Amino acid sequence: MVLSNRRAALPAYAEPFDLVVFDEASQIPPAEAISAISRGAQVVVAGDTQQLAPTSFFQRTAAGEDTAHTGESVLDVLSALLPVRHLRWHYRSL
Repeated sequence: MVLSNRRAALPAYAEPFDLVVFDEASQIPPAEAISAISRGAQVVVAGDTQQLAPTSFFQRTAAGEDTAHTGESVLDVLSALLPVRHLRWHYRSL
């Protein structure tokens, strides 16, 4: 099962995943990732801490106010808990 819309909720009866992969993890708030992580036997988190952090810049509060809160990402949280591997080379790093 592939969830392209990260706001999609997983049904309670969903089968567990063999592997959960988060790409661009620096842009995913932990609260939006925990459901998938809890259903996975393994997790791979890929991202760059120098990229844009999660932001609610384009969201509005219930009162109609714009918000610009930037918070912690799933990359921040999991890199503190799981083994970290760095790429030796990347095509955009040239």
